[in-house]
Amino acid sequence: MKKIYSKSFVMLLMLTILPAFVSAQRNLLFIGREGTPDGFAMDRDCYDSLASWGYTLTYIDNSAYSAATADVYTGQDGVFMSETVNSGDMNNFAVRDNYPLPIINLEGYTPRDTRWNWLTDNSTQFHQAATGGGTEDDLFIVIKDNSHYITQIYGLEDEVRWSDVTGTDIAATRAVSIKEANVTYSAKLAKNRAIANEEDFWTMITVDKSETIPNKIFIWGMVGTGLNGESLTEHKGTQDFFTIIKRACEWAFDLMPNYVDDHRLNAYRLIAFPNPASEKATIRFNAPFAAKATVTLHNITGQQLEVLADKSVVEGNNFVFLDVTNYSPGVYLIRLIIEEKEQYTKLIIN
Repeated sequence: MKKIYSKSFVMLLMLTILPAFVSAQRNLLFIGREGTPDGFAMDRDCYDSLASWGYTLTYIDNSAYSAATADVYTGQDGVFMSETVNSGDMNNFAVRDNYPLPIINLEGYTPRDTRWNWLTDNSTQFHQAATGGGTEDDLFIVIKDNSHYITQIYGLEDEVRWSDVTGTDIAATRAVSIKEANVTYSAKLAKNRAIANEEDFWTMITVDKSETIPNKIFIWGMVGTGLNGESLTEHKGTQDFFTIIKRACEWAFDLMPNYVDDHRLNAYRLIAFPNPASEKATIRFNAPFAAKATVTLHNITGQQLEVLADKSVVEGNNFVFLDVTNYSPGVYLIRLIIEEKEQYTKLIIN
């Protein structure tokens, strides 16, 4: 018997799948350190990851960017500024060009008062571990806001490791944190674990577009040793590092709802991760109260493939696990029903 699916389901399906196709239409200016992305392992890894996520990239090194005119942004939808760049070469973005595009910025020293004019006193408004090195604590961030789209896959106060650096390289890994600035942060997402008790210093922040800043900004202060190791030819970023970067790009380049809209539309904070998944996927949702919940897996035509859970759940975070090796690569939907209210999220299996 032919199944008929509601218009609401089809509409939700289209809204859910659309970002996968939109991402291919985003052109990014990638600023790295050397003449090609191959000069540093993490430039290459970030460049390749962005390309695999559907972005079209134009590569430029920091010295060429420093000498470029504003025409360098022609045809671009956003900027990805690698940690490897010389922050002193990044003046154009703010001082001359007034934040012309949304940006993902991994170079924590860029917002200094002589470069992006955010801070008034570098000596008191920047924090980095003492010269001579940090500790393993510098390889972790502590999630302080998990209502934002970028970090909502984590729990509040989760300690997330962003680098696999070990041994002698740890001494040179000194993450950067930024004190209150002359712009309003839209979210203070995370702190470096080494300074988690410092009230005013933040390692990961976002700035939404406003009258003073016309485009979205994501800043994550870190140092290259944590990503490359001392050899500069190694890959030290963790899976969580790339997950956060991917979600930051989706937020900054308007491929997903901003965190206010996302929190309103996704009241249950339904999320599947890792996404894409190749072995196992975790489905997490936040129940506002104890209730019965049903979680089902559907293909892109809306056909139900499996009931993943049909049970009473507790107030707060609940988890359902899925072995994706039983399914072919492609786009799927996770459907959550609580108290007759529906929520959907997309899961890609590769």
